[in-house]
Amino acid sequence: MARSEIGSVFARAAADQRLAVMPFLVAGDPSIEETVRLAEACAAGGADLIEIGWPFSDPIADGPTIQAASKRALDRQVGRAEVLEVLTQVRRRTGLPVLLLSYLNVLLSMNDLGPLKAAGVCGLIIPDLALDEPAAIRVRARALDLPVIPFAAPTSTDQRLSEIGRTIDPDAFVYCVSLLGVTGQRQAVSQAALGLLQRARERIAAPLAVGFGISGPDAVSAVSRHADGVIVGSALIDLVQRQGRKAAVAVERFVADLVHAGHR
Repeated sequence: MARSEIGSVFARAAADQRLAVMPFLVAGDPSIEETVRLAEACAAGGADLIEIGWPFSDPIADGPTIQAASKRALDRQVGRAEVLEVLTQVRRRTGLPVLLLSYLNVLLSMNDLGPLKAAGVCGLIIPDLALDEPAAIRVRARALDLPVIPFAAPTSTDQRLSEIGRTIDPDAFVYCVSLLGVTGQRQAVSQAALGLLQRARERIAAPLAVGFGISGPDAVSAVSRHADGVIVGSALIDLVQRQGRKAAVAVERFVADLVHAGHR
């Protein structure tokens, strides 16, 4: 896989004058097979990348919906082998770039990150890895051409945003957290989020993707002139829980609505 894969996705979306849409699913929830099937539905709806979360017992950045999804997966004994299987099958059956969200301890427990690369992962999102933390995981990831996606939040200073702009991996984007708190649906995009995007745009050349609190098409439309992409997780997982056996059809329609709302 080419190192420019993530960048190419954002470039294509920009050429189409729309945001790149990144749905988030937890590996193994509702099951291994259903995770892959839902990823296929996301692709059919027009998703640009798929983000897969590694189930973790202490997901400090995640709100109730994703915490519950992780617990359901862990209760089904979803571990390393199952996550790698999900990653492999999602990549193979959707043809889309796959990002892995994992907390740091999980990755540190792996002596070799090569299986992630072999499974088709094109980038890592590590919520509890600080930008200025001297972590061997960055060196290991870069050796495999796996960019680590940095975070920016409304509390990020202009100096910190400039530092992100200087140090970001060539094929990465910036994950812009739209609010103070954990993941979960919100009624509207905050002015703080729009202010963050404006300040980040002035200091960072890499694409900006907004996550945390993006609940549907209205929220996507609200950031469409300020961001390059959106990440939608809790709203998607809640939809799957509500729809049950009809979830794949509902997910495809929901993602298509997000893509439509992201047109500028």
